[in-house]
Amino acid sequence: MSAIPPDGFATPVALCLYNRPQFVRQLIAALRQVRPRLVLVFADAAKPDRPDDDRRCLEARAAVDEIDWPCDVRWNIAAANLGARRRWESGLDWVFGQVEEAVLFEDDCIPDPTFFRYCRELLARYRDDPAVLVVSGMTEPADRGPWTSESYRFSIYPHFYGWATWRRTWSLYESHLESWPSLRATDWLERLVGDRRTVRLWTQRFDLVHRGLDAWDYGLVFACWKARGLAARPRLDMVQNVGFGPDATNTLDPDAVFAHRPAGPMPFPLVHPARAPDWRTARDTVRSASRPAARDALAERWHDLQRTMAARFGPAGRSGRLRRIFRSRNLPSASTLPPVGTSLTFRNPAAAGALVAGWSFPEAKGRWSVGMKTVIAWRIDRALTDDVICEVRAAPALHPSQPGMYVDVFVNDRLCAASVYGFDAREARIPASLDTIDRFRIPREILTDQTAMVMTFFVRWPFIPAAHDESDDIRPLGLFFESVAFEGLDR
Repeated sequence: MSAIPPDGFATPVALCLYNRPQFVRQLIAALRQVRPRLVLVFADAAKPDRPDDDRRCLEARAAVDEIDWPCDVRWNIAAANLGARRRWESGLDWVFGQVEEAVLFEDDCIPDPTFFRYCRELLARYRDDPAVLVVSGMTEPADRGPWTSESYRFSIYPHFYGWATWRRTWSLYESHLESWPSLRATDWLERLVGDRRTVRLWTQRFDLVHRGLDAWDYGLVFACWKARGLAARPRLDMVQNVGFGPDATNTLDPDAVFAHRPAGPMPFPLVHPARAPDWRTARDTVRSASRPAARDALAERWHDLQRTMAARFGPAGRSGRLRRIFRSRNLPSASTLPPVGTSLTFRNPAAAGALVAGWSFPEAKGRWSVGMKTVIAWRIDRALTDDVICEVRAAPALHPSQPGMYVDVFVNDRLCAASVYGFDAREARIPASLDTIDRFRIPREILTDQTAMVMTFFVRWPFIPAAHDESDDIRPLGLFFESVAFEGLDR
């Protein structure tokens, strides 16, 4: 049982809204079960370049009117669109200008009722403990490892999919990570997190935030780490993130493992750890559970190999040597392939006939390329009198911690196109004469006397969501393909 008093939940609850009314309704329905007495709502304004955004923002705010219990609802609505970072920063400034502590939700984070009692007890228990800065509502796969009887454990990694904190924690926040440049020049981060891979990852993230990345949560992680403050993370998920699907920002896959982690109830009474551990103990506990030493060493060797290959074989467009390492050896019979000139729409399962290797299942708007090599093929059943023009609609899987990607396109072992995402093409040494993959020419002579046209995309380097704490998805994602079409050859 959540054990909420008859007159409602006394700890303030804060909500961040934008333009997703369907999620706000779910969140209000979850709040109804505990009836918070004070709800503070901060909402962003519509983006002027999105015609339907204003209506959706208004509908999201109207969904808060479904609160039908005695409740003091306070509003802070942005006059113009601020973006995620500035809206969260100004919203939390406003919240903690009024209250000492709060339970906080973005609109797509739906809590189990027991989460409120859990937050209330931990906010009270650690209110004056400077070692504890955040109470998180979700766990990690590593946290599901060996447990004693405790209801929660401490981690150096706070999660913000439903969380609670105090004014004292928010007061540590640096909007532009002002102290990061001086710390970056030292071994501060390496001493803090203890392994090279994590240092590289978080150096990238902090660099991007310092340069203006539209993200607030990395800044709060930085503040917690500067203070060597820990997060309490439960032994089970008490909050579910329901914001997965074709309209999502970070994942288009509604079937991702992370999207199927339902919120569950926490048993009470809570079993508390004897005390909050020191920083090193909390760090090494999570690290040993999630990445044993042998796996750490293997990961380091893999990343070293990646860097060596990139240095040796050069950036996109420099040579074709890299493709020979991954050359396809299992091309299906040409008779089973669609004829050359057949356009593909990747959300359509019928496109599967042309897909040879390296593809995800179909999603609402297309398919992901998976891995470094992705292959499509068509049979050549007629003589071609002209060069072929190919048009590809695809977008890269970029992330603030991995903001760039190189893609080469080979057709029958001839380099035909290359694109660079997130980097300067001149620094990548791509010849100016080489087409980009959105529209490129396939010379007729490389298709003459051939039974198939084999198109291979090489991606350096794919993005693995699970390796960047984005989700449990361990697939190496490259481009999200919507369509491939041919000018003047459609069948």
